[in-house]
Amino acid sequence: FEHNLAVAAVPHPLLLGDDVTPAGFWLPGFTGIHRHNLAVGCARGWKLNVQAGAGAAQSNFEFFNNTAIACGFGWRLFPPHQPPTPN
Repeated sequence: FEHNLAVAAVPHPLLLGDDVTPAGFWLPGFTGIHRHNLAVGCARGWKLNVQAGAGAAQSNFEFFNNTAIACGFGWRLFPPHQPPTPN
């Protein structure tokens, strides 16, 4: 994801539990490159909800120069995450 804009994500109570408090950007795990994105007026700017399987693996994750303005939370990580320690 590069140079994206998310504006005023609104809740949708008839869908999934994650949709009740929506985020401008929803990530299923620590994967991908996220640079120069902007979330404005969302309940959460970024929501990382680690999913079992491929989303739980950490690979090639880059998060640089992203901005959340007028959001309830800029970054929400669920469940709490403990990064692996180098061997």
